[in-house]
Amino acid sequence: MVGLEGFLDSPQVIVWLDSQGRIGWANRLAREGASRLGLEEHHVPSLLARREGPLRLVDAKPPATHLPYQGHCTLLVEGKPRRWYRFFCQPYAGGTLCFGVDVSDLYSKALAYQTTLEVLSSLFTRETRLEDMLQHVLQTAVEVVPGAQAGSIWYYTGEQFRLAAQVGFSPELLGVSIPYEDELKWYGAGAEAWRQGRPRLLQGSEAILRSVQAMREGHNREAGRVGELQANLCVPVVMGGETLATLNLDNLEHPDAFPPEAVAIASHFGLQAAVLLYGVLNRRSLAELAHTDPLTGLGNRRALGEGFARIRAQAQRLGKPVTVIFWDLDGLKRVNDQHGHATGDQVLREVALALQTLLRHGDRAYRIGGDEFVSLHLDLSEGEEHPLIERVRAALPLRISAGATRVFAPMSLEEVLDQADAQMYRDKPPKR
Repeated sequence: MVGLEGFLDSPQVIVWLDSQGRIGWANRLAREGASRLGLEEHHVPSLLARREGPLRLVDAKPPATHLPYQGHCTLLVEGKPRRWYRFFCQPYAGGTLCFGVDVSDLYSKALAYQTTLEVLSSLFTRETRLEDMLQHVLQTAVEVVPGAQAGSIWYYTGEQFRLAAQVGFSPELLGVSIPYEDELKWYGAGAEAWRQGRPRLLQGSEAILRSVQAMREGHNREAGRVGELQANLCVPVVMGGETLATLNLDNLEHPDAFPPEAVAIASHFGLQAAVLLYGVLNRRSLAELAHTDPLTGLGNRRALGEGFARIRAQAQRLGKPVTVIFWDLDGLKRVNDQHGHATGDQVLREVALALQTLLRHGDRAYRIGGDEFVSLHLDLSEGEEHPLIERVRAALPLRISAGATRVFAPMSLEEVLDQADAQMYRDKPPKR
C-alpha cells in the first residue's frame, strides 16, 4: 500500500478492500464513516447484498459483490441526511481500490424531479385526491432533503391555510386551518419574499420561539413537539405571484441540520407543489366551466342532468315530491332586434339573478339554451309553484312564461321536461 498515505486527507472517500472484502486501508474521511457505521471488521460485499442495514447499492456495473472489482457503482448510506457516493473501483495489490465522490446533491435533485413526473402523471392520468398527492410530495421531500425529519404542507383555500399533509406530527391535525396573516407571520421574512417564493430558514432558539409563539396564539402547527423543533425550512409555494401553499420541513435534533444544498432541493419540491395545485385548480375550473353557462353563471344542460339525478334520488330516499318548472322568456327576440344583443344578454342575466335570489334555499336553477331555463324543487307543496312563479315575474322587465310538473319515480328527465314544456306553452300569452 505504498503511496496511499498521500491520500490521507483527501476530500474524497478512498478505501482499499482486501481479497476477502474487508477494509484494509481507508483515508481519514472513509475511516470515520466506517467507524460510525460499524464496518471495519465486516465483509463489505456481504453487507451490500443484505436488504437491511445502513448501506445499499443503487447501481453497479458489473455486480460490486465480486472482488477484485473493476467498474463504477453508486452506494446509498442510509440515515439523516442520506448520502450518495459514486465509487470508481480498480483491482489493486490483490484487492480493490475504491475512490468515492459524494453525489448526494445530484441524486437528491434527481429524486425531486422524479417525484415531479409522478405528480404530473397523477394529475393528468387519474383522479387522485389533492391531499394524497400533496402527502406523496411531502413524504418524498422529507426523505430526500438533507436534514429533514418531519414536515407539513398547508394550502390556501381562499380564506385560510389548511393543513393538507404531514409527516412526523399528529394525523389528528389534518384539516386544521389558520388565518392567512398568521401563516405569513410564521414565515416571517416579509410579504415581498413571500410572494416571490423565497425559502426561509429558522434555526435553534429562533425556531423554538416562533413555534411557541404560534402555539400561544392558538395555532396547533407542531402540537405536542414544540420543544423538539430545532430547525424549520419554509418554502412558499407560489404560482403567478400568488402563494398557493407553504411547504415546511423540520428537524427535531440539530439547529444546523439543513446544509446549503437543502434549500435548493426543497425549492424543487415547492415547485412541484405549485404545479400540482395549479393543475388541480385549473382542472376544477374546467370541470366547472363544462357545467356552467358562461353568460349567466347558472348550471347548463349537462349540470341539469346531474342535478336532476341527485334530487330524484334524494326525493326517493326521503319520500318527498320533486317539482320541475320550465321557464321561457317572452319577447327576447324583439329586445335583441330593437336594442341589440348586449341588452338581451343583460335581460338573461336578470332572469338568472331573479331565479337565484327568489327561489327557496336548496332549489336549483339552470339555463338550458337561448331564453329557456329550468328549476328543480324538492318538497314544493302542491299549489306553491304559482306564487313562486309570480315572485320571479314581478322582478323582471319582460314577462316570463312558466310551466310546472311533478316527478314520479320512473320518469326520465326528457319526459319531465316534455310535460313541463307543454305546461309552459299553455301559460304563453296569445299571439297578436
